[in-house]
Amino acid sequence: MTSRGRYVYLLMLRFHTFLLLAAALMLISSAFALEAIERVPKFIEVAQRFQTGFGLSVKLAEVDDPVFAKNQVVTAVKPEHLDHALQILTWVEAELKRYPAGFIQKHGPKNLVLANAYTSRSAKGAAATYSPTFINDRATDAILVTVPTTVTPSLEVLGRGYIHRTLFNHLLADIKSPDSPLALAQWKTLESDDSMLETESAKRLTKASNAREGLYQVLWDAWEFNELLTLAKTDPKLKQRIDMVKAWMTSLDQQFNEAFWSGLATIPEHQRTICLNDLTDTHSHDRIKADPEIQSDIRKLEKQWGFKVLWEPGSPAPPMPVKVRLEYSYFTDKKLTEFKAFMRMCREQLEIYPAQITERLHVKNLYMLDTFNFRGAGVAGQGMSWLP
Repeated sequence: MTSRGRYVYLLMLRFHTFLLLAAALMLISSAFALEAIERVPKFIEVAQRFQTGFGLSVKLAEVDDPVFAKNQVVTAVKPEHLDHALQILTWVEAELKRYPAGFIQKHGPKNLVLANAYTSRSAKGAAATYSPTFINDRATDAILVTVPTTVTPSLEVLGRGYIHRTLFNHLLADIKSPDSPLALAQWKTLESDDSMLETESAKRLTKASNAREGLYQVLWDAWEFNELLTLAKTDPKLKQRIDMVKAWMTSLDQQFNEAFWSGLATIPEHQRTICLNDLTDTHSHDRIKADPEIQSDIRKLEKQWGFKVLWEPGSPAPPMPVKVRLEYSYFTDKKLTEFKAFMRMCREQLEIYPAQITERLHVKNLYMLDTFNFRGAGVAGQGMSWLP
Protein backbone atom coordinates (compact mmCIF):
# COMPACT_ATOMS: atom_id res chain seq x y z
CA MET A 1 0.00 0.00 0.00
CA THR A 2 1.36 3.42 -0.92
CA SER A 3 1.71 6.19 1.64
CA ARG A 4 -1.24 7.97 0.00
CA GLY A 5 -3.31 4.80 0.23
CA ARG A 6 -2.45 4.37 3.93
CA TYR A 7 -3.44 8.01 4.54
CA VAL A 8 -6.83 7.52 2.87
CA TYR A 9 -7.34 4.27 4.77
CA LEU A 10 -6.61 5.97 8.12
CA LEU A 11 -9.01 8.80 7.28
CA MET A 12 -11.75 6.33 6.45
CA LEU A 13 -11.05 4.36 9.63
CA ARG A 14 -11.22 7.50 11.74
CA PHE A 15 -14.44 8.57 10.02
CA HIS A 16 -15.97 5.15 10.61
CA THR A 17 -14.88 5.28 14.27
CA PHE A 18 -16.41 8.73 14.56
CA LEU A 19 -19.73 7.46 13.19
CA LEU A 20 -19.73 4.56 15.64
CA LEU A 21 -19.01 6.92 18.55
CA ALA A 22 -21.71 9.32 17.38
CA ALA A 23 -24.23 6.48 17.12
CA ALA A 24 -23.26 5.22 20.56
CA LEU A 25 -23.65 8.71 22.06
CA MET A 26 -27.06 9.06 20.42
CA LEU A 27 -28.18 5.73 21.88
CA ILE A 28 -26.89 6.69 25.32
CA SER A 29 -28.60 10.07 25.07
CA SER A 30 -31.85 8.41 23.97
CA ALA A 31 -31.69 5.94 26.86
CA PHE A 32 -31.19 8.75 29.36
CA ALA A 33 -34.13 10.67 27.81
CA LEU A 34 -36.44 7.65 28.14
CA GLU A 35 -35.38 7.11 31.74
CA ALA A 36 -36.07 10.78 32.48
CA ILE A 37 -39.61 10.45 31.09
CA GLU A 38 -40.28 7.22 32.99
CA ARG A 39 -39.33 8.95 36.27
CA VAL A 40 -41.85 11.80 35.84
CA PRO A 41 -44.55 11.40 38.53
CA LYS A 42 -47.41 12.07 36.09
CA PHE A 43 -46.15 9.37 33.74
CA ILE A 44 -45.73 6.92 36.62
CA GLU A 45 -49.28 7.65 37.80
CA VAL A 46 -50.81 7.05 34.35
CA ALA A 47 -48.76 3.88 33.82
CA GLN A 48 -49.96 2.51 37.16
CA ARG A 49 -53.59 3.19 36.22
CA PHE A 50 -53.17 1.26 32.96
CA GLN A 51 -51.61 -1.66 34.81
CA THR A 52 -54.29 -1.73 37.49
CA GLY A 53 -57.29 -1.06 35.28
CA PHE A 54 -56.42 -2.97 32.10
CA GLY A 55 -53.43 -5.18 32.87
CA LEU A 56 -51.43 -3.10 30.39
CA SER A 57 -47.76 -2.25 30.87
CA VAL A 58 -46.96 1.17 29.41
CA LYS A 59 -43.45 1.18 27.95
CA LEU A 60 -41.25 3.46 25.84
CA ALA A 61 -39.63 1.96 22.74
CA GLU A 62 -35.88 2.46 22.37
CA VAL A 63 -34.13 3.28 19.10
CA ASP A 64 -32.11 0.05 19.22
CA ASP A 65 -34.88 -2.06 20.74
CA PRO A 66 -34.16 -5.59 19.42
CA VAL A 67 -37.84 -6.57 19.82
CA PHE A 68 -38.94 -4.24 17.02
CA ALA A 69 -35.71 -3.94 15.05
CA LYS A 70 -36.73 -6.67 12.59
CA ASN A 71 -39.93 -4.97 11.39
CA GLN A 72 -39.82 -1.34 12.53
CA VAL A 73 -37.49 1.64 12.56
CA VAL A 74 -38.16 3.36 15.88
CA THR A 75 -37.98 7.11 16.53
CA ALA A 76 -37.97 7.36 20.30
CA VAL A 77 -40.15 9.65 22.40
CA LYS A 78 -38.27 12.73 23.56
CA PRO A 79 -38.78 14.67 26.81
CA GLU A 80 -40.45 17.48 24.86
CA HIS A 81 -43.08 14.94 23.72
CA LEU A 82 -44.08 14.09 27.29
CA ASP A 83 -47.19 16.29 27.39
CA HIS A 84 -48.38 14.78 24.12
CA ALA A 85 -47.75 11.28 25.43
CA LEU A 86 -49.81 12.00 28.54
CA GLN A 87 -52.54 13.57 26.41
CA ILE A 88 -52.78 10.51 24.15
CA LEU A 89 -52.71 8.11 27.09
CA THR A 90 -55.56 10.08 28.71
CA TRP A 91 -57.95 9.59 25.81
CA VAL A 92 -56.77 6.02 25.16
CA GLU A 93 -57.66 5.30 28.78
CA ALA A 94 -61.09 6.89 28.26
CA GLU A 95 -61.77 4.66 25.23
CA LEU A 96 -60.62 1.49 27.00
CA LYS A 97 -62.95 2.27 29.92
CA ARG A 98 -65.87 1.90 27.51
CA TYR A 99 -65.24 -1.86 27.38
CA PRO A 100 -66.91 -4.22 29.86
CA ALA A 101 -65.07 -4.66 33.14
CA GLY A 102 -62.26 -7.17 32.88
CA PHE A 103 -62.46 -7.59 29.10
CA ILE A 104 -59.14 -5.89 28.23
CA GLN A 105 -57.31 -7.80 30.97
CA LYS A 106 -58.60 -11.12 29.64
CA HIS A 107 -58.58 -10.63 25.88
CA GLY A 108 -56.50 -7.54 25.14
CA PRO A 109 -52.74 -7.08 24.71
CA LYS A 110 -50.37 -6.93 27.65
CA ASN A 111 -48.19 -4.01 26.52
CA LEU A 112 -48.66 -0.49 25.23
CA VAL A 113 -45.37 0.65 23.67
CA LEU A 114 -44.90 4.34 22.85
CA ALA A 115 -42.59 5.90 20.26
CA ASN A 116 -42.50 9.17 18.39
CA ALA A 117 -42.83 7.17 15.17
CA TYR A 118 -42.72 3.62 13.86
CA THR A 119 -41.65 3.19 10.25
CA SER A 120 -42.14 -0.19 8.65
CA ARG A 121 -38.97 -1.72 7.21
CA SER A 122 -41.05 -3.44 4.53
CA ALA A 123 -42.25 -0.12 3.09
CA LYS A 124 -40.74 0.69 -0.28
CA GLY A 125 -39.17 4.10 -0.72
CA ALA A 126 -39.66 6.97 1.70
CA ALA A 127 -42.78 5.88 3.58
CA ALA A 128 -44.76 8.55 5.38
CA THR A 129 -45.33 7.98 9.08
CA TYR A 130 -48.88 8.58 10.28
CA SER A 131 -49.34 9.86 13.77
CA PRO A 132 -50.97 9.23 16.13
CA THR A 133 -51.68 5.69 15.07
CA PHE A 134 -51.79 2.22 16.55
CA ILE A 135 -50.12 -0.94 15.31
CA ASN A 136 -51.12 -4.40 16.46
CA ASP A 137 -47.92 -6.37 17.18
CA ARG A 138 -49.28 -9.74 18.19
CA ALA A 139 -45.79 -11.32 18.32
CA THR A 140 -44.95 -9.16 21.36
CA ASP A 141 -48.53 -9.06 22.66
CA ALA A 142 -48.40 -5.30 22.25
CA ILE A 143 -50.05 -2.32 20.62
CA LEU A 144 -47.50 0.16 19.33
CA VAL A 145 -48.59 3.76 19.85
CA THR A 146 -47.08 6.78 18.16
CA VAL A 147 -46.76 10.05 20.06
CA PRO A 148 -46.75 12.85 17.47
CA THR A 149 -44.66 15.97 17.71
CA THR A 150 -47.82 18.03 17.14
CA VAL A 151 -51.27 17.14 18.48
CA THR A 152 -54.45 18.58 16.95
CA PRO A 153 -58.17 17.94 17.67
CA SER A 154 -58.55 16.12 14.35
CA LEU A 155 -55.73 13.73 15.27
CA GLU A 156 -57.50 12.93 18.51
CA VAL A 157 -60.76 12.14 16.68
CA LEU A 158 -58.92 9.80 14.31
CA GLY A 159 -56.93 8.19 17.09
CA ARG A 160 -59.92 7.57 19.36
CA GLY A 161 -61.58 5.54 16.62
CA TYR A 162 -58.43 3.76 15.52
CA ILE A 163 -57.69 2.28 18.95
CA HIS A 164 -60.85 0.13 18.64
CA ARG A 165 -59.90 -0.96 15.13
CA THR A 166 -56.46 -2.06 16.35
CA LEU A 167 -57.88 -3.91 19.33
CA PHE A 168 -60.21 -5.82 17.04
CA ASN A 169 -57.25 -6.78 14.84
CA HIS A 170 -55.62 -8.12 17.99
CA LEU A 171 -58.71 -10.22 18.75
CA LEU A 172 -59.07 -11.50 15.18
CA ALA A 173 -55.66 -13.18 15.42
CA ASP A 174 -57.32 -15.87 17.58
CA ILE A 175 -59.62 -16.91 14.74
CA LYS A 176 -57.92 -19.95 13.20
CA SER A 177 -60.78 -21.93 11.66
CA PRO A 178 -61.56 -21.08 8.00
CA ASP A 179 -65.19 -22.00 8.75
CA SER A 180 -65.61 -19.24 11.33
CA PRO A 181 -68.14 -16.59 10.23
CA LEU A 182 -65.45 -13.98 10.86
CA ALA A 183 -62.79 -15.83 8.85
CA LEU A 184 -61.66 -13.51 6.07
CA ALA A 185 -62.78 -15.79 3.23
CA GLN A 186 -66.26 -16.12 4.74
CA TRP A 187 -66.49 -12.41 5.45
CA LYS A 188 -65.66 -11.41 1.88
CA THR A 189 -68.75 -13.24 0.60
CA LEU A 190 -70.91 -10.73 2.51
CA GLU A 191 -69.49 -7.49 1.10
CA SER A 192 -72.06 -4.84 0.20
CA ASP A 193 -72.23 -2.95 -3.09
CA ASP A 194 -72.03 0.80 -2.51
CA SER A 195 -72.34 1.89 -6.16
CA MET A 196 -76.08 2.66 -5.92
CA LEU A 197 -75.91 4.67 -2.69
CA GLU A 198 -76.69 8.36 -3.00
CA THR A 199 -74.71 10.09 -0.25
CA GLU A 200 -70.96 10.13 0.24
CA SER A 201 -71.43 9.34 3.92
CA ALA A 202 -73.42 6.17 3.13
CA LYS A 203 -70.81 5.09 0.59
CA ARG A 204 -67.96 5.70 3.03
CA LEU A 205 -69.61 3.78 5.87
CA THR A 206 -70.58 0.87 3.62
CA LYS A 207 -67.06 0.66 2.27
CA ALA A 208 -65.62 0.80 5.80
CA SER A 209 -68.01 -1.90 7.02
CA ASN A 210 -66.90 -4.25 4.25
CA ALA A 211 -63.74 -4.72 6.33
CA ARG A 212 -64.11 -6.56 9.63
CA GLU A 213 -62.06 -4.09 11.65
CA GLY A 214 -63.65 -1.15 9.80
CA LEU A 215 -67.15 -2.21 10.82
CA TYR A 216 -66.02 -2.71 14.41
CA GLN A 217 -64.52 0.78 14.52
CA VAL A 218 -67.85 2.29 13.36
CA LEU A 219 -69.70 0.60 16.23
CA TRP A 220 -67.83 2.80 18.74
CA ASP A 221 -69.03 6.05 17.17
CA ALA A 222 -72.66 6.66 18.10
CA TRP A 223 -73.39 8.91 15.11
CA GLU A 224 -71.94 6.47 12.57
CA PHE A 225 -73.36 3.44 14.38
CA ASN A 226 -76.87 4.88 14.04
CA GLU A 227 -76.34 5.66 10.37
CA LEU A 228 -75.03 2.12 9.85
CA LEU A 229 -78.14 0.68 11.53
CA THR A 230 -80.32 2.76 9.19
CA LEU A 231 -78.41 1.45 6.15
CA ALA A 232 -78.75 -2.12 7.45
CA LYS A 233 -82.55 -1.88 7.21
CA THR A 234 -82.26 -2.02 3.42
CA ASP A 235 -78.98 -3.97 3.20
CA PRO A 236 -79.37 -7.56 4.49
CA LYS A 237 -75.66 -8.31 4.02
CA LEU A 238 -74.69 -5.34 6.17
CA LYS A 239 -77.17 -6.43 8.86
CA GLN A 240 -75.68 -9.91 8.79
CA ARG A 241 -72.16 -8.53 9.20
CA ILE A 242 -73.21 -6.39 12.16
CA ASP A 243 -74.98 -9.33 13.82
CA MET A 244 -71.94 -11.56 13.27
CA VAL A 245 -69.56 -9.13 14.98
CA LYS A 246 -71.94 -8.53 17.88
CA ALA A 247 -72.52 -12.28 18.35
CA TRP A 248 -68.79 -13.03 18.31
CA MET A 249 -68.03 -10.35 20.89
CA THR A 250 -70.83 -11.71 23.08
CA SER A 251 -69.27 -15.18 22.81
CA LEU A 252 -66.06 -13.70 24.25
CA ASP A 253 -67.83 -11.85 27.05
CA GLN A 254 -71.52 -12.02 27.97
CA GLN A 255 -71.36 -8.36 29.03
CA PHE A 256 -71.59 -7.50 25.32
CA ASN A 257 -75.38 -7.80 25.49
CA GLU A 258 -78.11 -5.79 23.77
CA ALA A 259 -78.04 -3.19 26.55
CA PHE A 260 -74.34 -2.66 25.88
CA TRP A 261 -74.84 -2.23 22.12
CA SER A 262 -77.78 0.12 22.71
CA GLY A 263 -75.51 2.18 24.93
CA LEU A 264 -72.94 2.48 22.14
CA ALA A 265 -75.67 3.73 19.80
CA THR A 266 -76.81 6.42 22.27
CA ILE A 267 -75.56 9.90 21.36
CA PRO A 268 -73.52 11.27 24.32
CA GLU A 269 -74.84 14.42 25.97
CA HIS A 270 -71.85 16.47 24.82
CA GLN A 271 -72.54 15.53 21.18
CA ARG A 272 -76.30 16.07 21.08
CA THR A 273 -78.20 18.51 18.91
CA ILE A 274 -80.83 20.28 21.00
CA CYS A 275 -83.80 22.31 19.73
CA LEU A 276 -84.68 25.13 22.15
CA ASN A 277 -88.09 25.88 20.60
CA ASP A 278 -91.33 24.95 22.35
CA LEU A 279 -92.76 22.77 19.60
CA THR A 280 -96.17 22.63 21.31
CA ASP A 281 -96.64 26.37 20.73
CA THR A 282 -98.39 26.36 17.33
CA HIS A 283 -99.78 29.87 17.88
CA SER A 284 -96.32 31.37 17.38
CA HIS A 285 -95.88 29.45 14.13
CA ASP A 286 -99.29 30.57 12.83
CA ARG A 287 -98.55 34.28 13.41
CA ILE A 288 -95.32 34.11 11.40
CA LYS A 289 -97.02 32.11 8.66
CA ALA A 290 -99.79 34.71 8.46
CA ASP A 291 -97.41 37.68 8.13
CA PRO A 292 -97.57 38.78 4.45
CA GLU A 293 -94.21 40.61 4.40
CA ILE A 294 -92.25 37.67 5.82
CA GLN A 295 -93.88 35.14 3.54
CA SER A 296 -93.39 37.39 0.48
CA ASP A 297 -89.67 37.71 1.21
CA ILE A 298 -89.38 33.93 1.67
CA ARG A 299 -91.11 33.26 -1.67
CA LYS A 300 -88.86 35.75 -3.50
CA LEU A 301 -85.71 34.24 -2.00
CA GLU A 302 -86.73 30.71 -2.94
CA LYS A 303 -87.73 31.71 -6.45
CA GLN A 304 -84.59 33.69 -7.27
CA TRP A 305 -82.04 31.48 -5.54
CA GLY A 306 -83.65 28.09 -5.91
CA PHE A 307 -83.07 27.04 -2.32
CA LYS A 308 -85.46 26.14 0.48
CA VAL A 309 -85.80 28.71 3.27
CA LEU A 310 -86.17 26.90 6.60
CA TRP A 311 -87.81 29.13 9.19
CA GLU A 312 -90.55 27.20 11.01
CA PRO A 313 -89.94 26.03 14.59
CA GLY A 314 -89.53 22.27 14.31
CA SER A 315 -87.60 22.45 11.04
CA PRO A 316 -84.41 20.38 10.89
CA ALA A 317 -81.20 21.62 12.45
CA PRO A 318 -78.30 22.43 10.12
CA PRO A 319 -76.35 19.22 9.40
CA MET A 320 -73.23 19.10 11.53
CA PRO A 321 -69.98 17.67 10.13
CA VAL A 322 -68.40 17.46 13.56
CA LYS A 323 -69.71 15.69 16.64
CA VAL A 324 -70.11 18.51 19.12
CA ARG A 325 -73.06 19.88 21.02
CA LEU A 326 -75.34 22.21 19.04
CA GLU A 327 -78.19 24.18 20.57
CA TYR A 328 -80.43 26.00 18.12
CA SER A 329 -83.83 27.62 17.77
CA TYR A 330 -85.93 29.23 15.05
CA PHE A 331 -87.66 32.60 15.43
CA THR A 332 -91.01 32.84 17.22
CA ASP A 333 -93.69 35.56 17.29
CA LYS A 334 -91.96 37.05 20.36
CA LYS A 335 -89.35 38.39 17.92
CA LEU A 336 -91.68 38.97 15.00
CA THR A 337 -90.41 42.52 14.36
CA GLU A 338 -86.75 41.45 14.38
CA PHE A 339 -87.48 38.41 12.21
CA LYS A 340 -89.36 40.56 9.66
CA ALA A 341 -86.44 43.03 9.45
CA PHE A 342 -83.96 40.18 9.16
CA MET A 343 -85.84 38.52 6.31
CA ARG A 344 -86.13 41.85 4.47
CA MET A 345 -82.41 42.50 4.89
CA CYS A 346 -81.55 39.03 3.51
CA ARG A 347 -83.85 39.46 0.52
CA GLU A 348 -82.55 42.97 -0.30
CA GLN A 349 -78.90 41.96 -0.03
CA LEU A 350 -79.26 38.79 -2.07
CA GLU A 351 -81.23 40.59 -4.79
CA ILE A 352 -78.09 42.58 -5.58
CA TYR A 353 -76.45 39.51 -7.13
CA PRO A 354 -76.96 38.74 -10.85
CA ALA A 355 -78.79 35.62 -11.98
CA GLN A 356 -75.51 34.04 -13.18
CA ILE A 357 -74.33 33.89 -9.57
CA THR A 358 -77.53 32.38 -8.22
CA GLU A 359 -77.54 29.70 -10.93
CA ARG A 360 -74.05 28.48 -10.06
CA LEU A 361 -74.23 28.56 -6.26
CA HIS A 362 -76.15 25.27 -5.82
CA VAL A 363 -77.21 26.03 -2.24
CA LYS A 364 -79.98 23.70 -1.05
CA ASN A 365 -81.10 25.28 2.23
CA LEU A 366 -81.06 28.66 3.97
CA TYR A 367 -81.51 28.25 7.74
CA MET A 368 -83.08 31.30 9.44
CA LEU A 369 -82.04 30.66 13.03
CA ASP A 370 -82.56 32.77 16.13
CA THR A 371 -80.14 30.82 18.37
CA PHE A 372 -77.08 28.91 17.19
CA ASN A 373 -74.79 27.83 20.02
CA PHE A 374 -71.97 25.77 18.56
CA ARG A 375 -69.57 24.14 21.03
CA GLY A 376 -71.08 26.30 23.77
CA ALA A 377 -70.42 29.59 21.92
CA GLY A 378 -73.04 31.75 20.24
CA VAL A 379 -72.51 32.10 16.49
CA ALA A 380 -74.36 34.79 14.57
CA GLY A 381 -74.22 36.09 11.00
CA GLN A 382 -71.53 33.65 9.88
CA GLY A 383 -71.58 31.33 6.90
CA MET A 384 -70.31 27.86 7.78
CA SER A 385 -68.28 26.84 4.74
CA TRP A 386 -68.06 23.27 6.04
CA LEU A 387 -71.83 22.70 6.01
CA PRO A 388 -72.94 20.27 3.29
